[in-house]
Amino acid sequence: MDAYYAACPDTLVPQKRLLRALVESYRNFSLYNDCRRVALFLANYKLLLAVKNYSTVRKYLFCLKMFVKIK
Repeated sequence: MDAYYAACPDTLVPQKRLLRALVESYRNFSLYNDCRRVALFLANYKLLLAVKNYSTVRKYLFCLKMFVKIK
């Protein structure tokens, strides 16, 4: 995640802010950060999952999967 944040140009302020929040949520796998990560994915699923050809329901399920994934 840090590499994505570093590669993002400074002109893309909203995307950079989202990546920063994701970096912070992946630093510690506490319950608070797990919930925060799911909330970030749910709030921005269209942007984050644009390359996945999933239905909307599958995209929501993917966001919920982020609660327990990558530990």
